[in-house]
Amino acid sequence: MSQNEALRQRNDLVEQHYDLVKVIARGIQRHLPPSFELDDLIQNGVVGLIHAAERFDPTVGLVFETFARHRVRGAILDSVRRREYTENTHDELPEQMVAVEQDPIEERLTLQQQAERVSAAVAELPHRERKIVEMRYRQEVSMVNIGASLSMSKTRAVQLHKQAIGVLRTQLAEAA
Repeated sequence: MSQNEALRQRNDLVEQHYDLVKVIARGIQRHLPPSFELDDLIQNGVVGLIHAAERFDPTVGLVFETFARHRVRGAILDSVRRREYTENTHDELPEQMVAVEQDPIEERLTLQQQAERVSAAVAELPHRERKIVEMRYRQEVSMVNIGASLSMSKTRAVQLHKQAIGVLRTQLAEAA
């Protein structure tokens, strides 16, 4: 698939599911103080929707709306947490630190480098552990369903997941 086709598909998904963002944002806003504006929540939700559209793999068998709902909600809640943290700690930070922002290009490069390191570490895991990690984090499959698809109990899947995460933490800490 060409880059233009991928971009067109992403944009189509975003346009088709924009109302989902509004519904989720309104639901979250009901539980927040009035200082949180709906437009800001929607804007952050759209960012989550774009990320979901970029990462969605239709071959996995998930419905896009289910996949996107978690990403949109997470993006909105992350923005609320960031704002609450900033408001609660702003007075304690020196002015120079508050004003300094990381260059978005540098930030994207750093995130990309981290993602590449994680992908390389996951690729080195034994087959079952790698499969569990990929299903859990790339496909957002529950541990019950992971266990069932790999012909093991949920408990065993959780044990192998925990073991794989420990190995990844060690590898990534050593690489840092």
